[in-house]
Amino acid sequence: MIAVQVILEFLTTIFIFPGFLFTLVASLLNQWYVRKVVAKMQNRVGPRFAGPFGILQPFYDFYKLMRKEEITPNYGNARLFGLFMGIGIGSNIAILMFFPISPFRFHGPFDIVVFAYLGLWTTIAIALASLIFPNIFSSIGVSRLISLMLVYEPTWILSVLTPSAIVSKYSSIPFSILETITNFSVILSNPLYLVLTAISFITAVASLQCRLGLQPFDIFEADTEIIAGAFTEFSGNKMALSTLLHDIETFTGATLLVFIFLGGPFPFFLNTAEGVLLIILKFLAVIFLLTVIRASSARYRLDQAIGFFKYPLLLALAALIVASIV
Repeated sequence: MIAVQVILEFLTTIFIFPGFLFTLVASLLNQWYVRKVVAKMQNRVGPRFAGPFGILQPFYDFYKLMRKEEITPNYGNARLFGLFMGIGIGSNIAILMFFPISPFRFHGPFDIVVFAYLGLWTTIAIALASLIFPNIFSSIGVSRLISLMLVYEPTWILSVLTPSAIVSKYSSIPFSILETITNFSVILSNPLYLVLTAISFITAVASLQCRLGLQPFDIFEADTEIIAGAFTEFSGNKMALSTLLHDIETFTGATLLVFIFLGGPFPFFLNTAEGVLLIILKFLAVIFLLTVIRASSARYRLDQAIGFFKYPLLLALAALIVASIV
């Protein structure tokens, strides 16, 4: 009986909450919010007609793309593309299973290693999905993506490690994502811990901006230079799935910032209305920050972006070292 309950809990987590169904709806709603914010900053209207205030526009756009004619180049493989998109989406859903919102949770000593490993697969999935459709612009886009990955991924991992290293000093389960989230009060107990976490939050925002390909780091897409870069050969349901993967990665990354760096529902509890509302407000604030940076920045060149990341990387590394020794 217990085994059946665990299996049902696991399947519910994967397919319903916070699994595919919830993530799909939340990611598309988040896309609407982003489009509205960008439109407001650029003195435009944004989504307007599909649903109240245009809130259903991302759902309709996804439906339209799934119905459009699909073009698969010679020597391409649509089945492999679907596999890589599935891996990318699945890795993001698995990441959500480390958070306290998940009924079935991954939890154990040093689970942050698995967490970091899963985070790599979205970028890898996009790169592999692009490379199976031969195109010079796709190849250039993927080469830029991999180059950026070598600088933003270490920054991202070091940033997440800092609050985890702080909490691990007071926890019996070291370097656990769930322990880091549920013991956020430890970070607030010492002003130095708070400063180190704030520095890590800033470097995490910079690395997330880059891994999402948002301006000023939309270098591997760069439509004015290399058509659409890594996404050049994507059409129809390929474009729909790649856009969905991007939206899901945005949702997952922002959720991570909310729970690890901003305390999630803290100072309330997760199972309260106040706690849920606070999580939503913090999430919207993080997305607003990412969107403002995107809408107010011009694209870097590849060498400029790589040169820029030496500062967040060094800051994240310094914060982690200090957090480990104090």
